[in-house]
Amino acid sequence: MPKKTTKQKIKPAEQNKQARETKILNVICNTSLLHMSAVTEAFSEMFTKLSKEMITAITTSLGNSEDATKDIHKKRTVYKKNSLNKYESSCSR
Repeated sequence: MPKKTTKQKIKPAEQNKQARETKILNVICNTSLLHMSAVTEAFSEMFTKLSKEMITAITTSLGNSEDATKDIHKKRTVYKKNSLNKYESSCSR
């Protein structure tokens, strides 16, 4: 004959305490998520402003922004041509 097991019933006072603790943990988790999202947004905004300032400083140090852009493209094409010439000369040996 199997043993009969009886479950202990939770008293209403203990049940209220568990529900209260669960609510407190939910509030803590929710506020933590809000704080993390606010901090993440602040960091992304800070780095966006920082990168814009760095780009502005670089372009102004090179002269006019249009001139700087042309200069960068010009240097890039010269570099590509030089590297291509070096590759062709090494292949022809």
